[in-house]
Amino acid sequence: MIRSILMWWVIFLLLTGTCPVSAQKVPGVTDLDLAIERAMGWVEAHPACESDGGPMDMIDEGVFYLVLQRMARTERERDRFAQRFRSVLSNLDASPAFEAWVGRADKGPLDHYHLVLAAHLMQIAGSPSRFQGTIVEAARDALEARPYVDPTLGLTIRAFLGYLDALSGSADKGRRNRSLIERIARSGDALPFDDAVPEPQRRRMEMLLYALVHEVVALTDFGHQPADPWLTQRRDALGRFLTRATIWASLGDNFDLLSELVVTLYLLDRPLHGPLDKAVGRLLAAQRADGTWGPCSAMRQNAERHAVQTAIAALWAYRGSLSASR
Repeated sequence: MIRSILMWWVIFLLLTGTCPVSAQKVPGVTDLDLAIERAMGWVEAHPACESDGGPMDMIDEGVFYLVLQRMARTERERDRFAQRFRSVLSNLDASPAFEAWVGRADKGPLDHYHLVLAAHLMQIAGSPSRFQGTIVEAARDALEARPYVDPTLGLTIRAFLGYLDALSGSADKGRRNRSLIERIARSGDALPFDDAVPEPQRRRMEMLLYALVHEVVALTDFGHQPADPWLTQRRDALGRFLTRATIWASLGDNFDLLSELVVTLYLLDRPLHGPLDKAVGRLLAAQRADGTWGPCSAMRQNAERHAVQTAIAALWAYRGSLSASR
């Protein structure tokens, strides 16, 4: 009986965003700068390539440098990250493993998502992929053959095709109405943000949150596109939900997901300093001496790289929020 009452009390506190977190020092600019410097040292010493991470990690690294380029504080930083962004994408397009991936006959929706994303990144970098036509045609054919593909994948693939000027009506009304964003805006989607949920349920919740991140990333083009009226109308509800989810991820020590959610809130221009001080404090405290956060849950060949890159982006975004409040 007592255990049941305590469990419901924890759920209430989490849903109202007032759950007490173990005491953490509120991050300061110096703390953030040191953590970012350590993590960047690791990233620069372990660049993604065909033999370490393969095309998937190279796409992730391209996204990483694009996000940092857009969050850069100085022209020098912006040029530095832009140069690395272009280099990663050039190496990716020249990679035999990437060419083999493009040519595979058994590609599924998740393959098409990553390949269309890669083509979009290369176009941003100023060097369209030599395989862009093949990638676009295959993705369009897949969408036509599978009109009821997972709503998140359908929405995101079409969004990136739209940025490539390869599809009209890229984010159609039907897919938006079936999106996770719409589901949360309508109902608040009161997931049981309880730290004691069984592992299979926790994993399903984490996968849903990762999918939600990808919807926001695609519809905002990594924060580059201004939110359209549809997304703007849902931004407050989405921000409240993502803030609760970020606190939940921090309590479960899923630092990769925590970082993804912080960056997503940044892309939506939601407050970071204040609501997420303790969550980011936990992220800082968990950094290892070598600058990493340990293996992440993402399905990557190099299980550490994704977590380091997302954590750097999250700390960078939070640092900007903290500086702006002073």
